[in-house]
Amino acid sequence: MAKIGIIEDNLTLASRLAELLQTRLNLEVCLSSPEVEALFDPALQALPPDIILLDLNLNGKSSLPELPRIKATFPNSKVIITTSHTNPEFLMEAIALGADSYYIKGSDLNQLLQVVDIAIKGGTFLDPAAAPVLLDFVRNHRITNQSAGKDTPEQQWRTNGMFVPREIQIIEGLLEDMPYKEIAAKNNIGLNTVRHYVKSVYRKLQISRRADLRRLLGD
Repeated sequence: MAKIGIIEDNLTLASRLAELLQTRLNLEVCLSSPEVEALFDPALQALPPDIILLDLNLNGKSSLPELPRIKATFPNSKVIITTSHTNPEFLMEAIALGADSYYIKGSDLNQLLQVVDIAIKGGTFLDPAAAPVLLDFVRNHRITNQSAGKDTPEQQWRTNGMFVPREIQIIEGLLEDMPYKEIAAKNNIGLNTVRHYVKSVYRKLQISRRADLRRLLGD
């Protein structure tokens, strides 16, 4: 039986989700909490959830900065972001940080069952409600990049759509020879988040050193 952890600050919704998932998919709800920190209880780490439903907005704050820590702690768990936002930048950042699926609250709850079922089978899911917004974002971004035409080749990485906004911040810090701690403080993010984005940037560029980053992207 697959285990699922629910991180949701709407307790009524969390309870409804737990009942629905246990009844319809025969899942074991091993955690239901309004706090991300509950995921890092040693007892839970010993028997990790197979699926984690993570609300994007918890008590007025984004949960996305916690995604790298969650993925590092539970590398084999599938993380499904649940949110009312269709903002494409949130979506792109969530994917860059390791989210496996993206579900828009307000969609049919039967669809959430399908999302979880897909995750259990190893697949990923992007809510159709977010797809048109994301497509428009990519199209507009491409048009803007094509019409700008003023950046030097070394500067085009900032606007070519290859990197999400947070990755751009990390790259700028790396190019300024800032230590990871300074990059974290400057951008108000955790050190593990910086490390995650550095790995993401290096993976996209197929490099492994800061010197290679300077060679490719240095102004």
